[in-house]
Order: sequence, then C-alpha cells, then structure tokens
Amino acid sequence: MKVSFNHVFLRLVSEIKDIGPGESFVTKPVICAVDRFDSWQSFRRYMGYNTPIKPVKQDFHCMVNGDNPFIEDGQIEITFEEVKKIPVEGKVRVVSQVDAFNPVEQTLTFTDNKASTTMTYDKMPELDVLLMDIDTINKSIKRNKAVYFKGSEAVTTEKCIEHDMDVFKVSNGLITIKSAPAFAAGIYSMVYKGAEWLDSSFPTPAIKGWWNYWTGGMHTMPDNLSYASAYEEVKQAEFVTIKDNMSNMWSGIKTTLCIEKQKELKGIKVEEYFLLLPGVPVICQYAVMTQETNKYLQGEKVVRSTFIKEGNDMKDNYVLIDNRGQQEMYRCMDAEFDFYVKKYMVHGSNNQDYKLIRLLTEGDIHELYNTNGVNFAVDFHKLMMPHGTTKVMKPSFIIFTKEMLNDVTLEDLYHIQFEG
Repeated sequence: MKVSFNHVFLRLVSEIKDIGPGESFVTKPVICAVDRFDSWQSFRRYMGYNTPIKPVKQDFHCMVNGDNPFIEDGQIEITFEEVKKIPVEGKVRVVSQVDAFNPVEQTLTFTDNKASTTMTYDKMPELDVLLMDIDTINKSIKRNKAVYFKGSEAVTTEKCIEHDMDVFKVSNGLITIKSAPAFAAGIYSMVYKGAEWLDSSFPTPAIKGWWNYWTGGMHTMPDNLSYASAYEEVKQAEFVTIKDNMSNMWSGIKTTLCIEKQKELKGIKVEEYFLLLPGVPVICQYAVMTQETNKYLQGEKVVRSTFIKEGNDMKDNYVLIDNRGQQEMYRCMDAEFDFYVKKYMVHGSNNQDYKLIRLLTEGDIHELYNTNGVNFAVDFHKLMMPHGTTKVMKPSFIIFTKEMLNDVTLEDLYHIQFEG
C-alpha cells in the first residue's frame, strides 16, 4: 500500500496484480485514530516499535558526565561530538562558574568525530555551571551546563505526629519536605535552608482566594476534583527509594490518592513522587496515573498545582519569566496577572538571595496566576487512557540557586527518567 496526495485529498493505493475470474482481492486494513495519542512516541509504540529512540542532537553535541547532571566521583568526562560527517579539529576551554573545577584548555583530538576531556574538582558547592568555549575549523560554539554535587550524608526520613496527624518528613540537609495524607494529597511544606516556599493552610482546610475549601501545597489531581472532594477520598503516604535511568538513587515521599466517592472520576489513582538526592538543591516530582473507570479517558485533564509563597507577606514575592528572550519581572502585589510559559519559571522573594526555579515538562500547558492574594502555578496534562492502563508522567524539577539559570543551562535534567 502506498500513500499519495492529490491536492487536498490523501489516497491509499493498493496494487492489484493478477486476479482471475471469480477471485477476490483483500486490501490491508487501515486504522484511523482521532485525538487518540498524546505524542508521536505513543503512536510509535502502538505500531509495535518499542526500541528506544535516541534524542535528536544539536549539530555539535557536548555531553557532560554521560548526560547525568549529578556527580560524585571527583572528576567528570566531557565528550564533544560533531554530528555532521565532516572533518573536524579544534580546541576547547572549560571554566567553572564558581571555581569548583580546575579549568581546562586543550587541543581536541577527534576520532570518528568525537573527542573528550576530563575535569577534576577540589570543592563541592551545591551546584556549578560549566562554561565551555569550543573553537573548531568551521565554527565557534558556546555551551553552558549545570551540574550538581551529591553529598555523602544520606537523605533522612521521619514519621511523626503533628496536630494529631501522621506527618511524613524527608530531608537531604538542604531541603525538607512534609506530607500529611489525612490533611491533603501531595506535600504541604517545602523548606530550603530554613525558609518555607509553599503556601498551605495546614493543619486545617481554609477559605482563601476564590476557594471556600482550600489546602494549598503542591499536588497532582484530576482537574474536576475539588479540594473538598479530595479530602473525602482515601489518601496515603510512604517513604520510597527509587533509582532513575542514570543510576542516581533518590529518596522521598510517595503519596497516593484513590478516588472512589466522586462518581465521574471513580477508579482513578494518582501516585505522586517527591524525591531528593543527598546534599543536592533539587526536588524531582512526577506522578503515575492508573485508571480503572470502566471507560476511556478522552482528554481528561490532570493538574499539578503549586502554591508558592516565601515569607509572611505575599507582596515580598515576585516571578521572573522569559518573554521572547527578554526577562520580565512580575511583583506579587495587589494587581492581578496571569501568563503562560513553555519550559521554566523563576520565583523569588525580597527576603531571600536564593531563587526557586521550576523546570517544566515540555509539551504540557503551564500557567501562573496571581489573584486575590494567592500566587499559584498550574501545569495541565491531558490524559488519553483506556481502562486498565497506567501512565508514568515525565518528571519536573525544582532547583534552588542564587544564579539566574535558564532551561538551556538546566536541560540535562530532562535526561532523568523513571519507570514507575
């Protein structure tokens, strides 16, 4: 069967060879799918192609530590690759933004269009940015890559009682997160170096903003599930240790929301992971959706909500965004505003030198609202799921740093994936 186009028409042409009197010819089946697959990757899997696809590279690719941004061995290897099959030679200079690494300047020797260098470090800050200048015979290239130093102290977990509720607490020495399943889904507290960054009504629901029943914090739920309805559903939490595809061992909290009472959403289960690495100023979050609703979920929205507030006064907070290459700052004052972003968002406070950067899942819808005294971000993902299936959503990341970093510098975090 061949595909051909005739103006606005698409034609599927089957070649009929010798066919005798009384004989028949059966064409190959054609399957039509409208709004069924949420990505070309899922369509590819449906067609039976299950082998992994390597991501599309830039013309000149710089790979730090095997694309794993979390380091711990005292040195890292940086690989340079000219993707185009052309002769290449040149030199490189790599320096550390905070002087953690010993600088490197050398001639690159390419074999099969690949070359490499090694860098060592003498100190371990929370994070660093490698500034790379590559000069080849046909072009000069600049690349910046953020790396994070894993500490030696293990992530700690603690289950305690606060306000007569079980509280699950995890800390990596820099960041402490808390969850109380009897109160709300997700986490209600996210503290970095003693400063709380989540807005929550813990230990009791409250009236706030446009909600007459509100808990705040950070959580993932179906869009049509209210806080009051979520409060009535079964919620659980547990400590977890899980390895990613780069062999980094994360520790954190897994929360589970099982919807049984809300009729339209009955049978949906949300398992949400909030993960830390030792001594790293990064939180990894992702959700696993399971649906046993006895129906096909056609475009059902699942929403991750993050209510952000540092300090006692919302007016001390601000948001930085990239608007076509230009940085804009919005102060969280009385004026209301909202906007969309594609890949990242930066939150700050007049009380802190550190910023909170949210690196977001590409392809989803990301909005921020400042309204009626509440500042919150919502990330929408549409579910296309048959009954009895499970979907692992892509992880997003929160990074605490004094530096103003963009999504390109942080992009190696996108290589981190989990199976479930």
